[in-house]
Amino acid sequence: GTVLNIIIHIVDYGMSLENAMRAPRVINRLSGTELESELFTDTELREGLVKMQHQVVERRVTGNAQAIFFHQESGVILGESDPRGEGEALGY
Repeated sequence: GTVLNIIIHIVDYGMSLENAMRAPRVINRLSGTELESELFTDTELREGLVKMQHQVVERRVTGNAQAIFFHQESGVILGESDPRGEGEALGY
C-alpha cells in the first residue's frame, strides 16, 4: 500500500518524488481504510468514506519507504527517503 500510494501520487497527481513521499497515505488492507491521522486533513474524503460504509481506522504512521526515481527524458536520477522512519536513499 505504501508503494502504491507513492506511485499514484507521482503518476496520477504529477507530484515530485519528495512530495509523493511526504504525502498522507490512505491504505485499505481488507480490515478497514487506514488514514494517517497526523497528516491526513481531508475531512471531506474521510466523511465520504464513512458515508460509503468504510470502516475508517486512524493510524499514526502508515508505512516507510526509500525510493529511487529515474527520469527518462532528462536522465536525472533522484533518491528520496521517507520522513516517517529510518533509512536513506543512496546511489553510486
